[in-house]
Amino acid sequence: DTLPLNLKKIPTSCTVSKIGNHFIVDPVHEEEEKVEARLTVEVEEDGTLCALQKGGDKPLTAEDIDNMVGIGIEKSKELRKFL
Repeated sequence: DTLPLNLKKIPTSCTVSKIGNHFIVDPVHEEEEKVEARLTVEVEEDGTLCALQKGGDKPLTAEDIDNMVGIGIEKSKELRKFL
């Protein structure tokens, strides 16, 4: 027996990168070379934040993290429409 795959509980992820005072979603290779910090945000369908991973050499402020998580949640909602 096979069961259908329930895509509702599968989290979607989005990486938000910071270059200077700008935030970029899923940067291309040329942009990645300039990234100071990045935050990968994983979100379930209901908007529940289920994982965060910070990368890059520079620190992030609490305001940066709040903004980046908000962007990540919004973009993850957009990505889910394609599942």
